[in-house]
Amino acid sequence: MAPEGHRPRTAGLHARPQWVGGGIAHGPSGEQNYTKRVSKALKRVALRSALSDRARSGDIRVVDDLTFDAPRTKDAVAFLEALGLADRRVLLVLATRDEAVGRSFRNLGERRVHLLPVDQLNTYDVLVSDVVVFQRAALPHVGKGTRDDLVAVDPPVRTKATRAGRPQPPPAQRKNRANRAKRRSERAAQAAPADRLPR
Repeated sequence: MAPEGHRPRTAGLHARPQWVGGGIAHGPSGEQNYTKRVSKALKRVALRSALSDRARSGDIRVVDDLTFDAPRTKDAVAFLEALGLADRRVLLVLATRDEAVGRSFRNLGERRVHLLPVDQLNTYDVLVSDVVVFQRAALPHVGKGTRDDLVAVDPPVRTKATRAGRPQPPPAQRKNRANRAKRRSERAAQAAPADRLPR
């Protein structure tokens, strides 16, 4: 060991980036955003490719009708056993949103059965499932985007009461009213004679 006062300056500082095996200069901070936008056309191609792969391996099934009189998990289990899918991860693509079917399969868990309306079918869910089961009525709508009859009704806009007790319109509506009032005043100023303009 070197005597006191004769040690190298870098003793114990080999974590510096200029040393072999040292630290990384300007390394990742953990806040990087690696998201990448994918075009709609590329999404359609990816979905078509994933479904083609499932079809080649024989992992696509089509059922004519899937309706339950009441939500019962026992009926959902019997349906899977009839198709021989009791121990596989199933993606069930429905033509419409059916509350009885959804509640029947809900107790089986997302890892076992995942339900999707056809307008929400995506490549990820196809790839992570073992088998894709389609309702026959859903097949014409695959890859067509959002269906008007499946779009949920928007909830009513909640208004905030003002001090006077009257409901306050949402911010976008208030902004539109302000813009309309501004345009009206500008048109009135243009139409008024020059001697009547405020000075």
